[in-house]
Amino acid sequence: EPSDCIQDIQCIEQLSNDRPLRVALANFSPDEPNKATIVSYNFSQPLTISRALPALENCGFEVINERSWRIEVAKNQTIFSNRFRVHTLSGHAIKPALFAEVVAPGLESALLISRDNDPLNSLMLEGELNQRAVALVRAYA
Repeated sequence: EPSDCIQDIQCIEQLSNDRPLRVALANFSPDEPNKATIVSYNFSQPLTISRALPALENCGFEVINERSWRIEVAKNQTIFSNRFRVHTLSGHAIKPALFAEVVAPGLESALLISRDNDPLNSLMLEGELNQRAVALVRAYA
C-alpha cells in the first residue's frame, strides 16, 4: 500500500549509526483492534527470528507470521526490514499512539540491548508504562 511505502521511507531516513534500529506499527485496523503489523528497520544487520520473537512476546504480542526484506538504499548501504503480523496476548486493543510513544522505543531497546528483555516489558503495552517506569518495577522485582 502507498501508506506503507511512505512509512518505510520515513523510518529508513531516521536510521543512523546512533539509531540503527527503528520499529513502527502498520496495518492497524479498528475492525481488528488487537492485531497489527510491527515493522522493524535495521541499519546494521538482519534481525533474526530467534532474537525478535522473545522480545515481541515479552512486550505482550504473539507473532502470527513474519516476512523479511533486504533493501539496497545506496551503494554499499543495506537496510534489513522485518514485518511481523501480531496480535496481543491479552486480546486487548493496540493503541497506535501508545505504541509509537511507549512500546516502540521499549521494543527497540529490547531488540538492540536485550538485557532488559523479560515479561515485565508487557507493562509497556498493558500498563502503559514507559521504559523508565518498567525499569523501576524491574528494580523492585
